[in-house]
Amino acid sequence: MTTSLVPSSPAGHGITTSQNVARDVMQRIETLRGATDRSRIGAYAWFIAPIAVTAGLAVTDAWPIAFVTGYLSLMVMPIGFGVHIYRRRALKAAEVLDRERDVAWVSQKDGLIFFADDGLFIEKRGGFKPYGANSRRYTHVEARAGKLYLHGADQVSGATYAVDVSVPDGWSEEDTRRVQEKVGNFRLG
Repeated sequence: MTTSLVPSSPAGHGITTSQNVARDVMQRIETLRGATDRSRIGAYAWFIAPIAVTAGLAVTDAWPIAFVTGYLSLMVMPIGFGVHIYRRRALKAAEVLDRERDVAWVSQKDGLIFFADDGLFIEKRGGFKPYGANSRRYTHVEARAGKLYLHGADQVSGATYAVDVSVPDGWSEEDTRRVQEKVGNFRLG
């Protein structure tokens, strides 16, 4: 039996913290999977509906309206595909989560968060960030006031960067240490 990488809220009803974290993370991945399926259908609808409306208007000899509708639909069509691509990319990264090795939890504000060997994943902030790749490195990790703060500097340019994520109730120094170890082991690209 594996121990919890990061505790979630205090477990009740006979659920250990390890099972609670695993359940939260798996539910979030299933939610991402469902949202990705729905966005694929939505992307096709965003593509087909304007074409159908434009064709319908063109048949009724409303050419000026058909032209404007067609022109505007060319600007709107990419939105559905963009949403789907973003969700598909987030799901692809979330599915590589290794719950045995990676540090993972679900935050109300940031969604699914996990630290893998190649970087970190923050669902609601653009998905996977390969901060371990190339020359980016986090050098300082600290937890305070319900947040985990990560600071670092690019080794080539010297530019600094920082990320803060919400942590679950019951966060301890041991949990911070686990994140520090994972961040310290990011593989360079």
